[in-house]
Amino acid sequence: MKNTIRFTGIIVLAAIIAFSFIACGEEGEDPLNGTWITFFTNGEGAELIFIFVFDNGNFTFKANDGLDFSQSYKGTYSTSGSNISITFTHVNNDDGMGWVEVAHEDSGEFSINGNTMNLNLSGILGGETFIFTKQ
Repeated sequence: MKNTIRFTGIIVLAAIIAFSFIACGEEGEDPLNGTWITFFTNGEGAELIFIFVFDNGNFTFKANDGLDFSQSYKGTYSTSGSNISITFTHVNNDDGMGWVEVAHEDSGEFSINGNTMNLNLSGILGGETFIFTKQ
């Protein structure tokens, strides 16, 4: 009986430790990783959707109005504190040409609080701060 109680205690302790590791996430995990989305109305009154997918130094970005405008980018990014540098390597205007190589760099700042990210990029986002929600 003592062995059964001891064995059960060891299993419970192991489970607690395992769940603690899972809940904490990996040390050094990129807080940008994941899909981030925002909706807004541009100066011409069009409703636009911006979607960033960040994945350990690589990203894709898509802008569309849900109707006829769609443009996608992909490339790489790096961060240092709250600063972000993005290098666009490809663009796809959904015009049948597929992915076309480009070379464009952009930079700005970001902050994350829970599932909300404030992102300001000087080029592609026009220097405005957009609020993205993690999906």
